Amino acid sequence: MTSHIPENLRCEYEKNPLGVQKSQPLLSWQVREEAAPESGWQQAYQIVASSKESLLSEGIYDPWDSGIVKSRRSYAIPYQGTALKTDLLDGPHSGSVGRILSLQRTSLV
Repeated sequence: MTSHIPENLRCEYEKNPLGVQKSQPLLSWQVREEAAPESGWQQAYQIVASSKESLLSEGIYDPWDSGIVKSRRSYAIPYQGTALKTDLLDGPHSGSVGRILSLQRTSLV
Protein backbone atom coordinates (compact mmCIF):
# COMPACT_ATOMS: atom_id res chain seq x y z
CA MET A 1 0.00 0.00 0.00
CA THR A 2 1.32 3.43 -0.94
CA SER A 3 1.71 6.02 1.79
CA HIS A 4 1.30 9.56 0.46
CA ILE A 5 2.78 12.19 2.74
CA PRO A 6 1.85 15.87 2.30
CA GLU A 7 4.79 18.25 2.58
CA ASN A 8 5.68 21.81 1.63
CA LEU A 9 2.28 22.87 2.96
CA ARG A 10 1.14 26.33 1.86
CA CYS A 11 -1.64 28.78 2.67
CA GLU A 12 -2.00 31.60 0.14
CA TYR A 13 1.31 30.42 -1.38
CA GLU A 14 3.21 30.98 1.90
CA LYS A 15 4.68 28.53 4.41
CA ASN A 16 3.40 29.32 7.91
CA PRO A 17 2.02 32.76 7.06
CA LEU A 18 1.86 35.21 9.96
CA GLY A 19 -1.25 36.89 8.63
CA VAL A 20 -3.81 35.80 6.08
CA GLN A 21 -6.20 38.50 4.99
CA LYS A 22 -8.65 36.24 3.16
CA SER A 23 -11.55 34.48 4.78
CA GLN A 24 -11.28 31.66 2.22
CA PRO A 25 -7.56 31.20 1.51
CA LEU A 26 -6.03 28.92 -1.12
CA LEU A 27 -4.27 25.79 0.17
CA SER A 28 -1.50 23.82 -1.55
CA TRP A 29 0.90 20.95 -0.83
CA GLN A 30 3.31 18.58 -2.49
CA VAL A 31 3.18 14.81 -2.18
CA ARG A 32 6.02 12.56 -1.12
CA GLU A 33 5.45 8.87 -1.66
CA GLU A 34 6.88 6.20 0.59
CA ALA A 35 6.53 3.56 -2.11
CA ALA A 36 7.82 2.96 -5.60
CA PRO A 37 6.74 5.59 -8.18
CA GLU A 38 4.89 2.98 -10.24
CA SER A 39 2.36 2.62 -7.41
CA GLY A 40 0.59 5.77 -8.58
CA TRP A 41 -0.04 9.37 -7.61
CA GLN A 42 -2.36 11.00 -5.14
CA GLN A 43 -5.88 9.91 -6.02
CA ALA A 44 -7.80 11.92 -3.40
CA TYR A 45 -7.35 14.28 -0.47
CA GLN A 46 -9.10 15.39 2.71
CA ILE A 47 -8.51 18.75 4.40
CA VAL A 48 -9.73 19.44 7.92
CA ALA A 49 -9.83 22.60 10.05
CA SER A 50 -10.62 23.26 13.70
CA SER A 51 -11.29 26.40 15.69
CA LYS A 52 -8.80 25.23 18.37
CA GLU A 53 -5.73 23.06 18.16
CA SER A 54 -7.08 20.83 20.95
CA LEU A 55 -10.19 20.11 18.86
CA LEU A 56 -8.03 19.25 15.88
CA SER A 57 -6.17 16.60 17.89
CA GLU A 58 -9.53 15.21 19.06
CA GLY A 59 -10.77 14.88 15.49
CA ILE A 60 -13.36 17.65 15.82
CA TYR A 61 -13.38 19.75 12.66
CA ASP A 62 -15.90 22.45 13.49
CA PRO A 63 -15.38 24.95 10.66
CA TRP A 64 -14.50 22.44 7.92
CA ASP A 65 -13.94 18.87 6.88
CA SER A 66 -13.68 18.62 3.11
CA GLY A 67 -14.52 14.93 3.21
CA ILE A 68 -12.65 12.72 0.78
CA VAL A 69 -12.30 14.54 -2.53
CA LYS A 70 -11.30 12.34 -5.44
CA SER A 71 -8.75 14.51 -7.18
CA ARG A 72 -5.06 14.57 -8.04
CA ARG A 73 -5.08 18.33 -7.54
CA SER A 74 -2.89 19.69 -4.75
CA TYR A 75 -2.46 23.35 -5.72
CA ALA A 76 -4.65 26.36 -4.93
CA ILE A 77 -7.46 24.38 -3.31
CA PRO A 78 -9.94 26.94 -1.94
CA TYR A 79 -10.87 26.67 1.73
CA GLN A 80 -14.62 26.03 1.71
CA GLY A 81 -15.55 25.92 5.36
CA THR A 82 -17.10 28.54 7.58
CA ALA A 83 -15.58 31.89 6.67
CA LEU A 84 -12.38 32.47 8.60
CA LYS A 85 -12.50 35.59 10.72
CA THR A 86 -9.78 38.18 10.36
CA ASP A 87 -8.92 41.08 12.60
CA LEU A 88 -8.12 43.59 9.91
CA LEU A 89 -8.80 46.64 12.03
CA ASP A 90 -8.01 45.51 15.57
CA GLY A 91 -4.88 44.76 17.53
CA PRO A 92 -1.17 44.44 16.83
CA HIS A 93 -1.61 41.30 14.73
CA SER A 94 -4.04 42.73 12.20
CA GLY A 95 -4.79 40.38 9.35
CA SER A 96 -4.16 37.21 11.33
CA VAL A 97 -6.62 34.38 10.89
CA GLY A 98 -8.77 33.79 13.94
CA ARG A 99 -9.13 30.04 13.48
CA ILE A 100 -6.62 27.24 13.29
CA LEU A 101 -6.39 25.79 9.83
CA SER A 102 -4.11 22.81 9.79
CA LEU A 103 -2.73 21.31 6.67
CA GLN A 104 -0.60 19.14 8.89
CA ARG A 105 -3.63 16.89 9.13
CA THR A 106 -4.21 16.86 5.40
CA SER A 107 -4.62 13.24 4.50
CA LEU A 108 -4.04 11.90 1.06
CA VAL A 109 -5.77 8.74 -0.12
